[in-house]
Amino acid sequence: MKKYVQLIVLFSILVVCFCGVIMNQQKMVRLKAEEDTFHISINIDNRTEKIYPWYEAKGDLYYIFLPSCVKEDIIYLDNDIEINGLQTRKRFAWVQDEVYNIKINNTLYRSIFMKSANIPAFFIETESGSMDYLHESKEHAESGKLAIIGADGHVQYSGGLVKIAGRGNSTWIQNKKPYSIVLKDKHPLCGLNAGKEWKLLSLYFEHDKIHSKIIFDLGRGMGIENTPECTWVDLYCHGEYKGLYLLTEDISKKIVEKGAYLIEKTIPQQLRSDESAFSTKTGFLFRFAAPHHPEDEQIEEVANMVLALDDLLLKGEAQNYIDMESLAKQFLIDKIVMEVDAMQMSTFFYIKGNKLYAGPLWDYDRAMGEILSDYTAPIEDLPNGMYGWYMSLYENEEFRNIMIKSYKDSLPYFYEILNKGIDEYAEIISASVKMDSVLMKSIAKFNETTSYQEYENYLKYLKFFLANRLNYLGELWEVAGVNFDIPESTGEWHKVTLVSSDGALVDTLYIQDGEYIENVPVLDENKYIGWFIRGADGYDGKIFHRLIPVYEDMVLRARERP
Repeated sequence: MKKYVQLIVLFSILVVCFCGVIMNQQKMVRLKAEEDTFHISINIDNRTEKIYPWYEAKGDLYYIFLPSCVKEDIIYLDNDIEINGLQTRKRFAWVQDEVYNIKINNTLYRSIFMKSANIPAFFIETESGSMDYLHESKEHAESGKLAIIGADGHVQYSGGLVKIAGRGNSTWIQNKKPYSIVLKDKHPLCGLNAGKEWKLLSLYFEHDKIHSKIIFDLGRGMGIENTPECTWVDLYCHGEYKGLYLLTEDISKKIVEKGAYLIEKTIPQQLRSDESAFSTKTGFLFRFAAPHHPEDEQIEEVANMVLALDDLLLKGEAQNYIDMESLAKQFLIDKIVMEVDAMQMSTFFYIKGNKLYAGPLWDYDRAMGEILSDYTAPIEDLPNGMYGWYMSLYENEEFRNIMIKSYKDSLPYFYEILNKGIDEYAEIISASVKMDSVLMKSIAKFNETTSYQEYENYLKYLKFFLANRLNYLGELWEVAGVNFDIPESTGEWHKVTLVSSDGALVDTLYIQDGEYIENVPVLDENKYIGWFIRGADGYDGKIFHRLIPVYEDMVLRARERP
């Protein structure tokens, strides 16, 4: 009997504790009024983060983007606030995507609440108190603070930032910008390996938000050294939601610590005046990625080695001076995923012990059919910015054997990714993708990669492109048993409208779900660039290719040459 009573007491204590946790969770989220706006205050682990609403002018709506750590749909109120015409002094329960008329100090805010799930939130503050100085130039940098709150509702990291700065090339000039951050000390952020330097990739051109992670995971699985680990995060800067980002390691210093030089194949337009660089006889331009400011002797040593390799590779005599395995695996991945910039810029090599190695893998936001849609493109075709080097190696039996063996070894990974991996990743980030999409519809500039309006159709296209590309390469290399399934048709019929450059109707087609548009009107190549897929904002998106499947209603516009 005594033991029974003790169990009842223990159970009661646990119930009280559980209720206390729920109450604390609820009370940690408060809506607070300011003079000309309002914010959400989140209190977690004895720290407070503010989240300000984002105003979307077109719909006259305020969006409140909440991080994953907010578990309940209850928000407490500090002041007398009217919500949908009713006055409340305590709290209200919100429903995602519903419009609420929030009245504060006689000002009406038509507001929508949205919430992330499953991923951590980054809260960054700069020393200046805004992002304005950083956004003036990629060369600008500031110190600041970083807090990371996990999806479990606990602070994972809180500390100073030695530096936050802009980064990237084509992504930097967009309204959703990528960043580099440097911590004071090494720390394993979000479950990744400990490090001081990190990148926040904006995924601006990556509509599925998934394929860069797939590629990095593939590279590490293949054993390409220094391929960065990565994971998704929601980014808030000074309380403003900036969108879904991919957090990755910055591995440049790690390579230098191993006694190696890191060089990047690039193009003149991307080279800054203060960077050290050299060119080969074949016209390949390389910059020093690490160390960033090498000594003259180091520049000469590396340049002379690469210049010598340039000759030897074209003659097929460089085997003793290159790591054949890493180059074969990098070439294979680039040929599978078809990143438009591969082997042209953001292609990295490192030199260690008088030997050239490929890697780390980097910059794959425009891969997987985002730009290059033809999954039947031969090996000699794009991407091939280093045609001389790699096509010479492709003729080498050892190189081809390593490459084809790596292709075979990777097939189980791809079966896993196509059968369930993509769907599992999409489930993890789907809530954040939805929030990010609201921002992108307002802040995105002209975007040449836009193909579809619905996120789910980008996922279908990712599976479509990857499965077909793998099947094509399997047939090309005579690998038995390669048979990846493409997404099944829903059976629906979709309307495809073709318009002239001035918007006049040219033709209307009806295409079954998952099928191609076989015949479009032939355009005068002297007058037109081609047919372009129109985005929801009315701007031209991706140039139409006959191998793009139709998953929804589409508009194609004939674009005139400038």
